[in-house]
Amino acid sequence: MLFSRTGRTLYYRDQRFRSLKGAGFKANFLDVDSRIEYWISAPRSDGQDTLYPDRIEIDEDVRTEYWRTIRNRPDLQHLAASRSEGKYSRRRPR
Repeated sequence: MLFSRTGRTLYYRDQRFRSLKGAGFKANFLDVDSRIEYWISAPRSDGQDTLYPDRIEIDEDVRTEYWRTIRNRPDLQHLAASRSEGKYSRRRPR
């Protein structure tokens, strides 16, 4: 993942994402080619990376770093997905 010099465009693999500068609804970037909106943010150490309960897909090229460095769970580095209860889940204690 790379940012442009101005920080307005994010490059990941073969995709270009343009910042919505706060104008998106539950999205902060727009895929320039497909026009699909995404929420892109840094991963959380507790794994609750979604707004609502959902499955998190972990790309193979960052899987080891995610489980070892971010989540501090090297025993799980073989997993390609994780479950997030979500920020607004009723199941999470507040």
